[in-house]
Amino acid sequence: MIKADSGQAEQRRIAEALQRLEEQVARNQRGGGFGTAVKSFALGALVGGGLALLYAPKRGEELRGQLQQRTDQMKEQATQLTGQVKDQAAQLGGQVQQSAQQVKDQAQQSAQQLKGQAQQAAGQVKGQAQQSADQRNPAAQQAAQQAMDQSQSARHPS
Repeated sequence: MIKADSGQAEQRRIAEALQRLEEQVARNQRGGGFGTAVKSFALGALVGGGLALLYAPKRGEELRGQLQQRTDQMKEQATQLTGQVKDQAAQLGGQVQQSAQQVKDQAQQSAQQLKGQAQQAAGQVKGQAQQSADQRNPAAQQAAQQAMDQSQSARHPS
C-alpha cells in the first residue's frame, strides 16, 4: 500500500513538471517578453531619432551627415540587441532541454519502479494461487479415487 502511494506521488510530481514545462514553452511561443520589448524600443528609438533630425533646423549636408551617423549608431545597437536576444534564447532553449530531460528521467524511473511493483505483486498472486491449488489437489485426488472405487464396486458386486 505504501509503495502504491509513493508511485502515485511520483506520477503527480512528473505530471506537475510536465505542466510547468508546457507553460514555459507556451509563454515563449506567444512571442511576448523581453525580445518583443527590445524590438519595440529599438523601433521607437529609430522613428523618434529620425523625426527629430528631420524637423531640426540644419543645413541639408549637415543633416544628412547626422542622419547617417545616427543610422550607423542604431544599426550597431540593433546588432547588439539581436546578439543579446539570441543569447537569451539559447539559454532558455538549454533550460527547456534540461527540464525536459529531467522529466523524462523521472518518468523512466517511475515506470521502472511501477514495473517492479507490478512484477512483485504478480509473483505474490501466482505464489498464493499455486499454494491454494496445491492444498486443494490432494483432496480432489482423494475424492476422485473414492468415486472410482465406488464405481468399480457397483459394477462388480462381490
